[in-house]
Amino acid sequence: MAYDTATTVALTTAASVLSYVRTLKQGSRAEGVKFFETLEDWITRGGITAMKFSPLSDFDNDGDAAFDAISNGATTLYGMYIDNSANTAQNYVKLTNATAPTPGTTAPDIIIYIPGTTTGIVTGEGAYSSGRYYHLFVPGIRFATNLSGHCVSAAGTAGTTDPTSAVNGMLIHT
Repeated sequence: MAYDTATTVALTTAASVLSYVRTLKQGSRAEGVKFFETLEDWITRGGITAMKFSPLSDFDNDGDAAFDAISNGATTLYGMYIDNSANTAQNYVKLTNATAPTPGTTAPDIIIYIPGTTTGIVTGEGAYSSGRYYHLFVPGIRFATNLSGHCVSAAGTAGTTDPTSAVNGMLIHT
């Protein structure tokens, strides 16, 4: 199962969410299996009945470092898969609770370090592995206004340079 599909998958029943997660688990790399098993268990125990799987295809390798709108309105972020394996250097995913954030000016609410293929590998649940990052946010992170994000090569608010190569992945949210 490819993570960088072009369209957000919106599911509205617990059965459809579980079925999709199980399909993703079957098609994932070895390091992603535990992530999807944990997500599957969490959905079953937590009574989550609706979820969106938003692709991050060529996430900010387009020369503008602009924030991409991920949700149109309030949302809760439950998890993410980020694939930075096309880059040897680390990059940073920045998420903000704003409708029209400005790179270099709007302070991100969350900055997540994503290692490249040569910048260190940490394994375990919610792990980095060979430039890939998996993480679940339990019980979820609420974005009351809007969820926007971008990926750049420097941490902090001022970082605005796009990654050298494409960064792909998926955000799991309501």
